[in-house]
Amino acid sequence: IVALLAVPRRRWGWVVVGLLFPSFVGLALGLMPLTAAVWWAVAICVEPLFAVVTLRWVATRGRRTYNRGLVRFFVVAVVFAPMLGAAIGSIGTMVAYDESWLSVWRQWVLGDALGVLIVASLLLEYRPSKPTKRSRYEIVGLITALAVSVGLTFINSGANGAALLPYVILVSMIWAGMRFGARAAAAAGYVTALGVNIATSLGHGPFAASQRSADIVTLQIFLIIAVLTGLIIASMAHELTDRVEVGRLLAHQAKHDALTGLLNRNVFVDRLDEA
Repeated sequence: IVALLAVPRRRWGWVVVGLLFPSFVGLALGLMPLTAAVWWAVAICVEPLFAVVTLRWVATRGRRTYNRGLVRFFVVAVVFAPMLGAAIGSIGTMVAYDESWLSVWRQWVLGDALGVLIVASLLLEYRPSKPTKRSRYEIVGLITALAVSVGLTFINSGANGAALLPYVILVSMIWAGMRFGARAAAAAGYVTALGVNIATSLGHGPFAASQRSADIVTLQIFLIIAVLTGLIIASMAHELTDRVEVGRLLAHQAKHDALTGLLNRNVFVDRLDEA
């Protein structure tokens, strides 16, 4: 999705080749049957193409704002595109491995939604921007909170860990979004998701249950909620900052001459009245 958004349409063919490459390798090494490889390849190509084409089409409709762009990205790329890709890819899994279509579809949707939310958000937010100064204590605090979040998943603390971990991760995501912006929230979500997934796959942490597939589904739902909360907070903080800056600019323009930058007639009259 990020590659298709970044390159011109005439170069999309190279991106599609890259998407198809894993299926070619899997077939060459005999790691998957032909039926599954074909359906998976189609799903892997259709999903991002549908997301990007829809996003570009929707972007031409209505007024462009930061919040609307964020909502459109989530609705198209995180909800509808994974549902479409999962519907196609699950057919190949069902035919080749005789598994339940609904079960595979659900896990595919959650997996791709989490991937888009974590990875695409991180890459899309990594763009040049004005540096924002934060105190070293805030930076150390955020790093510590993320370390605790990941560390708790490697400790088999039972019910206590299961009750504590969501609060620590949610606070970390909200703090990152509010004080450091969407880029930091996306990066924090990526680091946390990576550590928590590794711990859960190894059988550690409060999300490790009897069935591995159930662990991953529960974990993905929780991480989506946590990261989405941080990004929404970042969006709200971004809009509030813009409004404050616009207010300051309007106040400055009302009291200063546009050419010289000196105080204007309005300020003179006000001070004359005060005197």
